[in-house]
Amino acid sequence: MALEDKNGELKLTPETKKRLEGQATKVKGIQKSIKILKDLGMDTSEISDKMAWAEKVRTTLLKEFG
Repeated sequence: MALEDKNGELKLTPETKKRLEGQATKVKGIQKSIKILKDLGMDTSEISDKMAWAEKVRTTLLKEFG
């Protein structure tokens, strides 16, 4: 998932970075689906919390190690 560069810092591999960047579209689609379920009256609190956590992890990895 990460490689050490010549300065001793950890960086994402190009493949991992590309995969994480590509997940942004999927995240938006999932968020739309969650909104639809919520509008139908379903309890989406647990899945919403998990999605928020996953998106935070994705953006943090890209920011700190991308």
